[in-house]
Amino acid sequence: MKKILYLLLVLLLSHCAGRGVMSDRFISDDEVLSEANYLYENEKYDQAAEIFNFLFLNYDFSAYKSYSLYMIGMSHMKSENWLEASEAFEMFVNRFMTDSLYPNSLYNLAFCYENSAPQYERDQTDRKLALMYYIDFIARYPGNENVQLASERIDECENVLMRKLIHEAYIYRKMGKIDASLVILKTAIGMYPSTDYIPKAFMEISDMSLLQHDTSEATIYLMKITATENEYTEKAREKLLLLTR
Repeated sequence: MKKILYLLLVLLLSHCAGRGVMSDRFISDDEVLSEANYLYENEKYDQAAEIFNFLFLNYDFSAYKSYSLYMIGMSHMKSENWLEASEAFEMFVNRFMTDSLYPNSLYNLAFCYENSAPQYERDQTDRKLALMYYIDFIARYPGNENVQLASERIDECENVLMRKLIHEAYIYRKMGKIDASLVILKTAIGMYPSTDYIPKAFMEISDMSLLQHDTSEATIYLMKITATENEYTEKAREKLLLLTR
């Protein structure tokens, strides 16, 4: 760690010297901040993250303590280093709850978790965390300028999580575990009732109910589909006609 800090200090001194900034053995937090901001503004985000990190770790009583941590996260975000960015923002929201940058940190934390999440077929822990933080952000700061964006991201997260559960239900259905598949689908509907994949879930439940010769439940879910216009509406109407003959 000491070697890393020494190399960062050398880097900082060389940058300052190159820009005509006077320095001696002690560099003030203002000088470190100036250099970090300079790198960030010139889109040298990896180097900026290192200098902001140097400021955060080595100036315990600096007025820039919270700001430097926030900018570590921002620098990593710009580089799309989602894991490093989320770690910085998570530390921020745990340590600086009364800071003016807290709302943005909370939103950015959610955004980083969402972007680090894989495709729907794989584990969705990060997307669930993103959803949790987006909801928390809106609840805490309903007047924040990012509320509309957070609401849109919530919709997208819920759509992906719903799709994930439908995919899991499909796997159980292919294994012949119809009851387990039905439980997953009904749970998914309860968890994410406003997503775009609700009609698909209704159709899956209807199809499996027919496999179990439960025409009553199949009819209920087909009627749910026909209550709105969607890509499954016409198919649901055709199936209802067959069931009522």
